[in-house]
Amino acid sequence: MVIEPNPPNRKMGCFMNNDALYTFAIPKDISYGNTIALPSSIIPRPEIRYEVSLTRDPILIAQYKSLQRKLRKVDERFIGFRIPSTALRDDYEDDNDQFLLLHDGLNVQGGISMRVSTPKNPVILNLEQEIPLSKSQFFFSLKDNLPEFELNRYAYAEFDDLTIHPSFRTKEYLIMIFQALLEHCIDYRIRYMFGIADKIRARLYIQLYKSLNLDGQIYEGIDIPVCREHEHRKRYLLYADTKNFHSVPSDPEAKNLLNPIENYAFY
Repeated sequence: MVIEPNPPNRKMGCFMNNDALYTFAIPKDISYGNTIALPSSIIPRPEIRYEVSLTRDPILIAQYKSLQRKLRKVDERFIGFRIPSTALRDDYEDDNDQFLLLHDGLNVQGGISMRVSTPKNPVILNLEQEIPLSKSQFFFSLKDNLPEFELNRYAYAEFDDLTIHPSFRTKEYLIMIFQALLEHCIDYRIRYMFGIADKIRARLYIQLYKSLNLDGQIYEGIDIPVCREHEHRKRYLLYADTKNFHSVPSDPEAKNLLNPIENYAFY
């Protein structure tokens, strides 16, 4: 059973019939590739309606994690990201981890994990624990290192572990996932979206941001050291600002973002 999210203003989620699936293939140099050999071959079927929604269904989440494990072993696009984030470990459960999955109600073909921090419910993001830091500090604090963002006043989120079955790696499905992620952030007045990516993924995400009219870019003020755990792959801190979606004539400065939904019900 899939439990749909219930945002305050509108039902969140992107739906589409799988028409003209391969019309807008992402260029090879920024795609995740589409020639990965998995144990089972899946071909998207036009008559099946795929959706992207938040869920706590343990069966769907288990499928998402299983897909992650299979791809990490054989997918060259996971180089530098083979060590799973805390949220993807099988023995780890945290109510602050949200799973936004691409599925048809029974089978998961992709998804992304998300963590949200608000002024009244501060949460350490996974990326804050993954950025190498001095031994005297427990985690890398975005609030301390990005003072111009005023993260003590705004809600912010992390997107992590984007995974899509090779047969579903098209522009349509990528946009479905990021559109759903963006709509969720807008509905709950989450101002900033953060992520870590290598150069290839950074280019992909920034293109997706632009396609959604979202202001996003690499944050140049943080230099993430290259390390063995990341297979010596250089990583970059990305961010996107949703302020322009909240700026209206009656509130040009989007001050409503100072009052995020604290007691939100994701499911």
